[in-house]
Amino acid sequence: TTRDALALAFEGFQAAGIDELVVDLRYNAGGRVGVMQELADWMAGRSFDGEVSFALRHNERLSESDEEYRFSAPEGGADITRVVFITGVGSASASEVLISVMQPYLATTVVGQKTAGKPVGMYAYSFCDRVAFPVTFRLVNSQGQGDYFDGIQPDCPVDEDFAHALGDPDEAMLARALSALTGEGCGGIGA
Repeated sequence: TTRDALALAFEGFQAAGIDELVVDLRYNAGGRVGVMQELADWMAGRSFDGEVSFALRHNERLSESDEEYRFSAPEGGADITRVVFITGVGSASASEVLISVMQPYLATTVVGQKTAGKPVGMYAYSFCDRVAFPVTFRLVNSQGQGDYFDGIQPDCPVDEDFAHALGDPDEAMLARALSALTGEGCGGIGA
């Protein structure tokens, strides 16, 4: 269901001429890499169509399984030039990959807290009546970067603000993200 919502949102962004985004990943522990790839495609738009987005890297014994993925511009992509990601300690996996994927291509700022640090993925293996998901590959961006096992450090650290609702421009992380977009940098909002 996320794919339809992304399409609708980005078609609206394109119609409105939006070229800067705030993407709140603070409670996103990951999910499907395919959905992350689709979001990256929407963000990159036509500007980076065909460029390397990310790659799966296996150990030397399974290197024939390495795969490279490229941006594929959807109709209605927004051609974003600058993005601010809001992160928290629970931001992991596909959320972190999205940040890593976009950093070589867009002006990118990370606001919030250090992420969890999971630049790896798993395949499912069935046996008997069980399924195992062992870590089987690393995810790297177009520059081969993806060793953030200790998490992605924010450019603008800021603590959670439970006094304001999510989406309130006065909420500390969103306020810091908006100040980063307006050129005020990290501002003086409490960290």
